[in-house]
Amino acid sequence: MSKSQPGLRLPGEKWKRIPGYPGYRVSNLGRVLSLKRDSPRLLSLNGRSKDGYTTVSMTYPKEQMTYQTHNARPVKIHRLVAKAFVTGEAPGLIVNHIDGDKTNAKATNLEWLTLQENAQHARDAGLMKWSRGEEASNAKLTDAKVLKLRKLYAKGATSGELSERFEITPTHALCIARGTSWGHVGGPIGTRPTTKVNEADIKKMFKLRGKGAKLQDIADKFDLNMPSVSTYLSGKRRPDLHEKFKHLLIDVVDHRKSNNRWA
Repeated sequence: MSKSQPGLRLPGEKWKRIPGYPGYRVSNLGRVLSLKRDSPRLLSLNGRSKDGYTTVSMTYPKEQMTYQTHNARPVKIHRLVAKAFVTGEAPGLIVNHIDGDKTNAKATNLEWLTLQENAQHARDAGLMKWSRGEEASNAKLTDAKVLKLRKLYAKGATSGELSERFEITPTHALCIARGTSWGHVGGPIGTRPTTKVNEADIKKMFKLRGKGAKLQDIADKFDLNMPSVSTYLSGKRRPDLHEKFKHLLIDVVDHRKSNNRWA
């Protein structure tokens, strides 16, 4: 590189080759140089990726060209600088901007971190906004609806009824009603007494299952979750009643076999 070229070398600037891109150089100050013409030229750094990083347009090496690729593509400068000047690169690591500025691609501002470390850095620096409740982009409910759900649950509404009304799963409805989800919202959290299952209820579970009812439907009927229903039907809970009512399950077993041409 000729020292006579104006602006091609700044104080403290160092240049290195870019692996995979012959005819280019990258500097520790985040600049990219093309040697593909008669005289070296600095590439414009005005490009931005969708996630806000500074990019530069670079042409593919001929051996990488296919009919599917264009002659040039945008390349993130911070990755070029990190690969050339920042030690610590390893599989699974990503490049982090120490000052949080995605446009500052100087080597002194870059480091290799795990995805978890990168996320923690963003939180510590106030760069990552955490949304919860109705502020979350994928929220199906509002704070007002959550309050309404909890009031209905306290009055005796089942998870199945809440599921239909608020268009969420029964499990999600129970989590909200009991405060394990949307805990930042007030209201009567888990104020209803825990459902008590008696022998008659367990017998009904076996009968329903014997007629082919789904576990979720049975759980909704008794305001339980599916694992709880399974413990009764398998005998893990109340084995004495399992022995007493297990004959009621024969119907569903026979029904399944009749529909299985390999049985």
